Amino acid sequence: MSHHHHHGHHGHHGHHVQPAQHGHHGHHGHHGHQETISLGFGGAHIDIDVGKSHGHHHHHHHHEPSVEVFVPAVVAPPMMPYPIVTPPPLTFQPPPVTYQPYSPPPVTYQPPPVTYQPPSTSISYSPTFTPSVSVNVPYPVTPGRTVAPVYRYWNGNSNDHFYTTNSGEISGGHSQGYSSEGVAFQLSSLPSPGLVPVYRYFKHDVKDHFYTTNTNEIGVVTAGMTGKHGYICEGILGYISPMQIPGTVPVYRYWKPSDSDHFYTTNTSEIGVVVVGSSGNHGYVCEGILGYAFI
Repeated sequence: MSHHHHHGHHGHHGHHVQPAQHGHHGHHGHHGHQETISLGFGGAHIDIDVGKSHGHHHHHHHHEPSVEVFVPAVVAPPMMPYPIVTPPPLTFQPPPVTYQPYSPPPVTYQPPPVTYQPPSTSISYSPTFTPSVSVNVPYPVTPGRTVAPVYRYWNGNSNDHFYTTNSGEISGGHSQGYSSEGVAFQLSSLPSPGLVPVYRYFKHDVKDHFYTTNTNEIGVVTAGMTGKHGYICEGILGYISPMQIPGTVPVYRYWKPSDSDHFYTTNTSEIGVVVVGSSGNHGYVCEGILGYAFI
């Protein structure tokens, strides 16, 4: 806008130069008693001094006939303050903030419904355990982090997968029908920056062990307390990374409604699906990722 304003002012000044020039020369001619012929050509004019001097007292003692051409500062017509010089009114105001700030979507994996189908007696399934396919990638252990193996068990009588870091929790005559399926993955046994606790729950009437980092799913985090859907908190399994970092692998979470069984594995080939809501092998539905365990 300042650019246009400058030229508009300049043109305006040039427009008024003509009478000022005329006035100057008319004054000069008056003192010198000389004849000045002025010819105007649009915005310019030509003054012709014919040199008739009759003894004036000006410092110019002699005048030869001369032709002086006066051209205004700006030959083009002076710029007028067109509306385009100033920015248009701000009719393009930002839209009103009708949208809400982003908030994390609700957990796509909800705890099992309150009503369960009776466990199927015709299907007795024990997933074949194979180690994670990523164990061949070595990573240095983070200093100060104590990594503990999580043991996996399967109970064919109650159709329940069970995970614990306590290798002595299921043993001998106290196995209660649980058989070992090896080490599922590894968690930190101590809190550490960047890690979150994995809470352990158990629902007695359907014999289902359940693990989650989301405290809102069951709503209680104190061992012995009963929360939503009849699940009792049994403490903390360990500490897991909520995001993928070097040296970790995703732990996928599945749910089989007919057996009321939650299942967790790092081996994607066991159920064969990793998309939330998709149904894979043996009737298990993917419920997302528990977290990222250490390899």
